[in-house]
Amino acid sequence: LLSNWFDESISRHEAENILMSKGVGSFIVRASQNSHGDFSISVRYLLLTNSTITH
Repeated sequence: LLSNWFDESISRHEAENILMSKGVGSFIVRASQNSHGDFSISVRYLLLTNSTITH
């Protein structure tokens, strides 16, 4: 990781695995797998009583 929130080389699945061990509100910015030159953000958040990850 270049920092604790940016990793250009990880996949969506890898981001999910990393975030599952982090607290609600944690996020990772990564290179988009679908749109060259774009970025995606993966965020762990609280949905009612369960935490989840969205991209």
